[in-house]
This record gives sequence, structure tokens and C-alpha cells, in this order.
Amino acid sequence: VSGRVAHRFSGGAEVGVSLFYMDGAKGVAPEGHKDPAVSSVRFWRYPDWRNAMAIVSARGTLGGATAWKGAAWITSFGQTIDAYTSVSYDSLDSREEDRDLTVGGRLVGQRTLGASTAKLSLNALTSTHRQRDLGLEPTGQPLAGQVFPELTYRQAVLSAGAEYEVPATQRLRVTLGTSIDAMVAPRTGDKPAIDPFTDYSATVGASYRLDGAWHVRANAGRKSRFPTLRELFG
Repeated sequence: VSGRVAHRFSGGAEVGVSLFYMDGAKGVAPEGHKDPAVSSVRFWRYPDWRNAMAIVSARGTLGGATAWKGAAWITSFGQTIDAYTSVSYDSLDSREEDRDLTVGGRLVGQRTLGASTAKLSLNALTSTHRQRDLGLEPTGQPLAGQVFPELTYRQAVLSAGAEYEVPATQRLRVTLGTSIDAMVAPRTGDKPAIDPFTDYSATVGASYRLDGAWHVRANAGRKSRFPTLRELFG
């Protein structure tokens, strides 16, 4: 289920709200390329798979030379992974219960400076992952006499950037941009704490206007992808 509503105010600002919800179940094909007698084979099913998201977006102007746009969102995700002992899927072995909550926001400002354009952007999100791994009886009941704690992992990703676009000639426009990115993990479950990740990004681009309505554009840059929580601790 999904939907969106939007409203434009008399001053020119526009605000929109989007909603999304999914509730389902799914299966996973067994790893047929592996020999169960030699290596561990996954026989998984997802009896519960739920995802809900709400997004609020807005944009407007400040005077005639400055425009802005932004968005804030929240996502709630939950799933259950049932692991079976064989391809017959009639005897359970273990279960993983996951719950995720992510909150984020983005704000971009753009100002015209003569024939040039300057942009500033801020991005931030925090995501919390809670996970419990259970050993099961073949009937699906948790193993008696054992405790299966819930582990909590959390990360925050931050980015601040700037971009400047300037006309080099009547037909050629050049764009330069840079940003600082960071990721911290304040909660690491039962794993040791880790140091923050920091890095920079950079981009350069050029747009050349040919005769008529044709443009030729080229870009180059670098952007770091920080490891996910599953890559770090999974």
C-alpha cells in the first residue's frame, strides 16, 4: 500500500507526505550449487516480512535568488528468517528475528550568484538494528533451558557538501564539488567497539551546449561507501 499527498502554499512553498506499507512472506530457493554433505546449505523461509515508511518533503524559495528543498523520513522494518535442516522444509533448526528503525533527513540550498550557482547540502541518518538468534526444536519451539538475548546495533551517517557551477564560456559550464562524510557505530551488540569512519568526496563536471537543444555532459569523482552493520558485525 502506498500513497502521496501534497499542498502548495500561497507563498510558493510546497509540502508533500508519502506513505508506504508492505506486509508479506517469501521463500528462498535452496543453494542448489552446494553439496549438503560437504558444506552448509541454506534452507530459508521468511514467514514475516514487513516494511513501513513515511516521508515528508518540502521545497520553497527565499527571495528571488535562493531556493531550498528538504526531506525527512522514518522507516520501520521487521523480518523473521526460519532456517530448516533439509530441502523438505519440515524440520526447523534456527530462527533469526530482526527489527530495524531508520530516521533520516536531507536539506539542500541553492543560490544564484550572477551567472554562477552555489549549492550547500546536509545529510544525516541513524539506523538501529535489533536481532535475536534462536535455536529451535524441530517443532519450532525454542530450545529448552537456553537464553537467547536480543542484540542492538546502531550507526549514524553524516555528510556535508558544497558545489559550485560557473560558466567558463558561453557554451561551457564547469561544476566543482566536495563533501565530508562520516559514520559512527555507538552500539555494536556483543562485538568490540570500533573507531569512526571519515573520508572526503570530490566531483568535477562539464556541460557543453551544442547547437540547438543538445548538450554533452561529462563527470568524474570519488565517493566512499562505508561498510554496513552486517558487513562489520554479521
